[in-house]
Amino acid sequence: PVPVDHNYRMDINELEKIVRGLAAEKTPILGVVGVVGSTEEGAIDGIDKIVALRRVLEKDGIYFYLHVDAAYGGYGRAIFLDEDNNFIPFEDLKDVHYKYNVFTENKDYILEEVHSAYKAIEEAESVTIDPHKMGYVPYSAGGIVIKDIRMRDVISYFATYVFEKGADIPALLGAYILEGSKAGATAASVWAAHHVLPLNVTGYGKLMGASIEGAHRFYNFLNDLSFKVGDKEIEVHPLTYPDFNMVDYVFKEKGNDDLVAMNKLNHDVYDYSSYVKGSIYGNE
Repeated sequence: PVPVDHNYRMDINELEKIVRGLAAEKTPILGVVGVVGSTEEGAIDGIDKIVALRRVLEKDGIYFYLHVDAAYGGYGRAIFLDEDNNFIPFEDLKDVHYKYNVFTENKDYILEEVHSAYKAIEEAESVTIDPHKMGYVPYSAGGIVIKDIRMRDVISYFATYVFEKGADIPALLGAYILEGSKAGATAASVWAAHHVLPLNVTGYGKLMGASIEGAHRFYNFLNDLSFKVGDKEIEVHPLTYPDFNMVDYVFKEKGNDDLVAMNKLNHDVYDYSSYVKGSIYGNE
């Protein structure tokens, strides 16, 4: 794995070292995966920086396949598309968001580096997205977009109970997924959701905006927050400014600089807030 920086994004300098090292060893590189919306932090990797690095390396005879894992954050792209589905320049973003009431407050919620990362998704060879996550589709749904049609064969699955061997069919419906047959309700629900809420600022963009704004309000609320537990003062520290709609934070006892003790405190808070210590509402 490639190390991350202090914002939990892929460290591009470390990526270059790894790629150049593998190339020098003549070790094949199957590809590089950039994440748009990491599961733990909602971090947006610098897809534009990965693309720029690939262009530099290409001059030295080094190339790699780029896949974007946008399973969680892919729907966030709707906030950058205008009513005609054109990508909005960063300098026009606040005006367009104000026009369509994407946010209730006219604040700088979107970082320029996040905007650039989403814009560069189009440079990837393939992209995955999960509509059941930020698409709010009530079925387990996954999608993949591939530039080179030959890549379909990599994920094809020939189910003998569905297809006849030797059948000369150009595109076998249902063959290009990893697990055989699936219920049609999944595809129908995704289709319906996208028609009810367009994939731009007039539809899903507003839904993403509400989620992002909520995350930033929570982030601001946690900043400099502290409270008393007995004779101890507990501080709350957000770990990083939200790229998308997740807020990670830790509890720290004031005056304590021991990482082990801080980790134990947070683990104990988690245990007492979950089923681990028994009924959640049993100790009120």
